[in-house]
Amino acid sequence: MRGDFLVTYDNAEEVKSMARAHGFQMRLIPMTNTHHATMEELVIGKNLSWMDGFPAVHEPEAEYVVKKRRKSLPNAPKGRGKKRLSA
Repeated sequence: MRGDFLVTYDNAEEVKSMARAHGFQMRLIPMTNTHHATMEELVIGKNLSWMDGFPAVHEPEAEYVVKKRRKSLPNAPKGRGKKRLSA
């Protein structure tokens, strides 16, 4: 198979954070090792959209950090400037 991608067994958070920091996409693909155990390989590349048609391919779960909301200022007008987003 030919293309611009890298395949690794190392599905570590350090590897995934480096890939995200440099704008790479990631996909997990299933594989079977020599002991017939099912494992996942991490595929890293700039454009992996060609892999999206395969049913066993999925993106690794990402951990997101949620920042705390700032407290409103004591003299700020209440009810103005706040909009609710609908789903």
